Amino acid sequence: MNHGCNGTSNIIEWPTYNQWVGGIEDAITTEQNVTRAEYDDFRDEVFDLYHDRHMDHMALTYAVAKRDIKAGEEMLTNYVVFSVGEEQWWEEVKSLQRMCSGEEIGFITKKEKDA
Repeated sequence: MNHGCNGTSNIIEWPTYNQWVGGIEDAITTEQNVTRAEYDDFRDEVFDLYHDRHMDHMALTYAVAKRDIKAGEEMLTNYVVFSVGEEQWWEEVKSLQRMCSGEEIGFITKKEKDA
């Protein structure tokens, strides 16, 4: 899955989906509106290879579609929760902001251009 800039993701984690559907304001955090102070709020959701390989992850949460996804449509998620450690996480958030505003290209695009 690719990152959906500016909240355009069509795949979302179940707990966030429940908050969003329940009308909780700012339930969906994007690279544009997240602050460094919110890192601790994300810590339980941050991708952790060791933890996420185990069945308790599947038992506790799963991803759902935010809306109907059409055949052939790219699946997009929110990369804001994919880094571990506050410093690395914040650097990733800043990089996502630059990519989503067109100031920077992503790793895959860089590699494709080099090839």
